[in-house]
Amino acid sequence: MKSKVLNIISNKKLENTILSIVFLLALKLLFPLAESFLPKIMIGSVTLIVAGFAFLFFEEKIKTKKEDPLDLIKYLVMLAGFVFLLLLIQNLTLSEKQAYFFHNNIITSIIINLELIFLLLCYVFFLVVFKLLFFLRQKKKPEKYFKAKLYFVIAASILSLIASSITQINFIKYAFYYVALLLILINSFRVAWIAFLLKKQKLVLLGGSILLAIIFSSTSASFYNKSNFSLVALDLFLPGMRVFIDLISQYGSFYFTIIFFTTLFHIPTASVFDRKAEELSSLLDLSNLVTQVFDFKELAENVTETTIRVCNASAAWLIVKINDNYEIISVKNIGFIDAEEISNFILKSDSIKENNVLVFNRDFWLDIKAKPKFNTFVVAPLKVHEEYSGYLFAARLNDINFDEEDQKTILSYADFAAVTFENAKLIKESIEKERMEKELDLAREIQHKIIPVKTPQTNKLKTSALFVPAFEVGGDYYDFFDLGENKLGFVIADVSGKGISSAFIMAEVKGVFESLADLIDSPKELLIKANKILEKSLDKKSFVTAIYGVFDLLNNKLSFARAGHPPLILLRDGEILKYQPKGLGLGFRFFELFEKNIVEESIDLMENDLIVIYTDGITEAKNEELQDYGEDRLEYKIKESSEKNIDDIGEKILESVSIYSQNIPQHDDITLVLFKWTINSDSQNNFDFQKTKSEITA
Repeated sequence: MKSKVLNIISNKKLENTILSIVFLLALKLLFPLAESFLPKIMIGSVTLIVAGFAFLFFEEKIKTKKEDPLDLIKYLVMLAGFVFLLLLIQNLTLSEKQAYFFHNNIITSIIINLELIFLLLCYVFFLVVFKLLFFLRQKKKPEKYFKAKLYFVIAASILSLIASSITQINFIKYAFYYVALLLILINSFRVAWIAFLLKKQKLVLLGGSILLAIIFSSTSASFYNKSNFSLVALDLFLPGMRVFIDLISQYGSFYFTIIFFTTLFHIPTASVFDRKAEELSSLLDLSNLVTQVFDFKELAENVTETTIRVCNASAAWLIVKINDNYEIISVKNIGFIDAEEISNFILKSDSIKENNVLVFNRDFWLDIKAKPKFNTFVVAPLKVHEEYSGYLFAARLNDINFDEEDQKTILSYADFAAVTFENAKLIKESIEKERMEKELDLAREIQHKIIPVKTPQTNKLKTSALFVPAFEVGGDYYDFFDLGENKLGFVIADVSGKGISSAFIMAEVKGVFESLADLIDSPKELLIKANKILEKSLDKKSFVTAIYGVFDLLNNKLSFARAGHPPLILLRDGEILKYQPKGLGLGFRFFELFEKNIVEESIDLMENDLIVIYTDGITEAKNEELQDYGEDRLEYKIKESSEKNIDDIGEKILESVSIYSQNIPQHDDITLVLFKWTINSDSQNNFDFQKTKSEITA
């Protein structure tokens, strides 16, 4: 229940303040002359309630705006100045007797009450500002000190109200009053926030504190004049508030007097703080730029601009090492040619490598042709992991040397530039890597869709295929074609190069062979036609090796032609026969030469013949000593596993290659296609396509 009441009060601060003011005015109309004890206590209590609600309202409004201390001081100067002039004019034009006359007149009584309530609200606002300044930049929480002071101020105000009717408690009233003054004086020394202001801000604060100290001191002094109109009016209209306003005025007097002297003592060292603040701010700004800007040239521009601004330099420039040569990437307030000439002259000096920061003047280069107009120079290296990647230069027109602080600052900017340059390179490499990975993903997707998922099987011919893609996509391709009339066509191809371009070429090769297989019976003629098509679409650096063949199941015969591909291997009766008829790769721009040099070869098949066709991803697989797997190992493995099932033969070959190159990343696709001729007969054969190992591998 208590928390709900507090929430209602906190959420309706303005409404509560207005309602309490209206209630106070109504009470004043009911008791225009509060001379007896009860009306005086009632009016004084409601006045305190008005002050409490106003305090909560002002505190919330100022906190939400997050004003800086100088803005608060400006508000105080304007409002306190206005209040001071209002009281001054009022005290000069009105007398003590007129206060009693106004008290008995309803209209003037309401006007005076409104004026005094406004005065009360102003002093509540002053108290809120004092509280915000009190807590500003405090590392510890001094809340108990402020609350103790506030409680004694309120207690002194209440006791002054009671003491006006009960004189026996005057001693207690004065005790609380002077304790409140003592706490106000102690709390006035909470001015740590002044140290964090810049020099210009401190100068503004110095002027503002003088004005406020004078205003609050004058207001406080006026309360000791018993014939003062405002003093009499407060006692008559808002009993108990005179002490409250008096204490707040004295608080302002003490506080801004202390602020004035504190600020005055900080002025001589303000430039040092400004310098450190500027350095820190610039480093934070540059750090933020690193996360937002990937262009090193833009970052370099910010480094040189910051160097000039923070170090009071007349010019600055930055050079970086690109491909073993130093290049200027940012110049400020100096000609490019002058910066280049100075840089080249300094870089020839041995001292540039012996010092972290080098400082020199015009006498340093007596031999330079065009002496620069600058008098003092400093250069700091861009160094990462003990390697120099460039230099940051700064120069001054005057004869003031760069001191130790300047050198440290410039060195820190140079270090920052070095790290930034390194990060920029890493980010660029990362973006490039990400682009390549996306390209590889697309190439793998294309490759996966092109490779057939089933192999043809008949009672005479068993087929097996294995495909292991490399991380870096190559261009391996194989396929089977049902040509009708008991004929089966097949192709195995390897596109040169890697990446997305090879994947697109492979897709084009698939389309060429699919379209020609149904039209041309002769493997040789088909490759000649394919070459004619591909040489128009492939660039000079690309080519395709391939073997295309046709199994004639009725005549027990294999016809094939080769276009620059590794040889076809035939295992018959435990002996290896290699067929490598003449043939150039597809896509070379020598059409006549290709046609003259391609040969078609035929093999009469016998029972249990094993035919192995592969790409160079197998024979060129490397071990830790970078030696190739080679054809000899492949032939030996074919012989060793010849008695096994055709699928098992392929797996044994693949297992042998994997063990041989187990510690070396696979750099090329591995493709292996095997055919086994099981029986010679004249029976009809229908092809049954079964899933290949390539689907499982993919």
